[in-house]
Amino acid sequence: MARILLVEDDPSIREVTALGLRAAGFTVSVASDGMEGLERWRAGGPDLVLLDVMLPKLDGLEACRQIKSNPRTAHVRVVMLSARTQASDEDAGFAAGACAVATLLSSFIPSDLGRVPDPPPRRGILHPAAVLPGAV
Repeated sequence: MARILLVEDDPSIREVTALGLRAAGFTVSVASDGMEGLERWRAGGPDLVLLDVMLPKLDGLEACRQIKSNPRTAHVRVVMLSARTQASDEDAGFAAGACAVATLLSSFIPSDLGRVPDPPPRRGILHPAAVLPGAV
């Protein structure tokens, strides 16, 4: 099963999301800030990174830029998670290299991850399903 790195500073969101992902059969590692997220990313080589935009120590946009700027890992899919719904916030996520930007207002159902193959970058309030490479 796919390995997912979840980087979220809100303990409630982090724990509920991780629990749902694990229940759906994914292997999940978690981090609570941007620096810890990069450390876990370097150590674990996840297939997908779910990355909050507003993080302590290093914001999610910069963490995404670092992941995507490395030629060995530029293929790793990053979904930015945000409470913001402005187009400029979405644009910043895509400019950093995210393949999708999902708001926390959307219905995020962890079991749906990986059901739709290789989507193009998406805008707006988004159900972040189908972002794993080779999804069925």
